[in-house]
Amino acid sequence: AAMWPRLTDTRKVSFTVSFLRRATHPWVGKNGGFPPPRAGNMSSSYSPDPSLAVAAMRKSYKCDQEAFEENQLISLDPIKQFADWFEEATKCPSIQEANAMCLSTCTKDGRPSARMLLLKGFGPEGFKFYTNYESRKGRELETNPVAAIVFYWEALNRQVRIEGHVTKLPEKDSEEYFHSRPKSSQIGAVVSRQSTVIPDREFLRKKNAQLEDLYKEREVPLPEYWGGYLLEPNTIEFWQGQTNRLHDRILFQRLKEGKVPDTSMIHKADGDWVFKRLSP
Repeated sequence: AAMWPRLTDTRKVSFTVSFLRRATHPWVGKNGGFPPPRAGNMSSSYSPDPSLAVAAMRKSYKCDQEAFEENQLISLDPIKQFADWFEEATKCPSIQEANAMCLSTCTKDGRPSARMLLLKGFGPEGFKFYTNYESRKGRELETNPVAAIVFYWEALNRQVRIEGHVTKLPEKDSEEYFHSRPKSSQIGAVVSRQSTVIPDREFLRKKNAQLEDLYKEREVPLPEYWGGYLLEPNTIEFWQGQTNRLHDRILFQRLKEGKVPDTSMIHKADGDWVFKRLSP
């Protein structure tokens, strides 16, 4: 049910059903076809899931009367503006993890990678997260210390995009956070040499059981390969969806030293920040 668009207009419902019934060609899969049956399925016929008609999926967002205007900014400090939206997201019953974010990193030769993880703190200095330094993202940040993070709060029709330079947090900060985690999570960080190849899940189970026994009455030491990062933002974009796809995009950007903005389109914000509206 979650894959169907939420429609209240009966004409749209009729159109969607009619579209799916009339569709005579598949919409996804290699060479324009649906994926083959799974191994072990001996059925001679294959009935594709109608939800795979991806092009028909569409959801209404906000109307023009609910647009996000510049005069609705609660602060000209983008961190404070983020805090306001973040608080709304944490209070929304439909959002289970408001601090879930997509982190994108890149190799020096331009090969990107992305993954979901959790924000663990933010403030004037930037945005904090913790991970294994030897993981793919850790290796990429070591050689190319820039990253982008995206928060998407579907229930609010909002996203926030943040880009900036990344540095490691002091070991003291990492150790303090590490020991605030449940003990099982601490042991999990020791068990997993993230992104390395392992034979099977049983390998993890055995190692986890060994360490649970080892640290039953002892403190789990912070692994030298685990710790925190701080993303210091140079751009923060606030996006709010519109049903007609004329989405709202207000971008805050740190003004480079000595650069004078075009004041007809770019506006002064707090500190060294400026903001402007982008076309959707």
